[in-house]
Amino acid sequence: MKLKLQFIVVILIAILVILSSCRKEPPDYPYRIVATIPTGNSVEAVTILPNGEYVYVTNVFTDHVTDHVLVIRASDNMVIDTIHVGHCPDGIATLPNGDYVYVANANSYDISVIRTSDNTVVQTIPVGMIPHDIAVTPNGDYIYVTNVGSIYISVIRTSDNVFMDTIIVDYVCPGATALPSGDYVYVTSSSNNYVLVIRTSDNTIIDTIPVGIGPIGIATLPNGNFVYVVNRDGNTVSVIRTADNVVTNTIPVGHYPESIAGLPNGEYYTETLSLWTRLICRVIML
Repeated sequence: MKLKLQFIVVILIAILVILSSCRKEPPDYPYRIVATIPTGNSVEAVTILPNGEYVYVTNVFTDHVTDHVLVIRASDNMVIDTIHVGHCPDGIATLPNGDYVYVANANSYDISVIRTSDNTVVQTIPVGMIPHDIAVTPNGDYIYVTNVGSIYISVIRTSDNVFMDTIIVDYVCPGATALPSGDYVYVTSSSNNYVLVIRTSDNTIIDTIPVGIGPIGIATLPNGNFVYVVNRDGNTVSVIRTADNVVTNTIPVGHYPESIAGLPNGEYYTETLSLWTRLICRVIML
């Protein structure tokens, strides 16, 4: 009886060792505030230049007269410039070469183009009603602008900032992300609980993927194998495998998630109503 009990204990220990070795918990990250930077009434979105030296932040005021983009020097977290743009700046994105930043102005229905060498607005591009998000193709040749007040997505060529195409969607589409290959852009459709897949070679919608309730934010893994979709009204994140556009996982998160951002190591952070939730989004768990 004693030997049998010892054998059972050994087996249980072996199982625990195997399970613990398979889990491979990621290292803890220090959740602490390292700086507090005064801004305005409402910070809407953030983009970082590829060299990591400067951060551009859209800033909205209640009068919409003083709306602007703040430029923060990352080395000391100092605000070094204020750039006046259109009314109610919302989404913001940087070209891969870092030469220009594009700002979606929701209330003036246009895009401000900022030259980062001197932080000057060099052009204003009319788009649809209430532009919200901007997806940049990896080669930097085109941007895709979601217009939540219109029924189309605006496609702009960045070499001359010419309006090239409109993609009719018939839905409220707030979020967009481009795959690293540049072949496809994924767009959330909040009203229909879908993600639309756009082929960039001809700007055609080739697939619709059912996800959770109220999809809004969206981001791509660095290798392009998976897309992560924030479902605001469902308090979840849907994981889409891009090889076949199938949802492979649904991850519960905090209350009322809005956006999602990724790190190069494949970990993702979602912004919820009250906190930031870390999601360990590795292929091994999908």
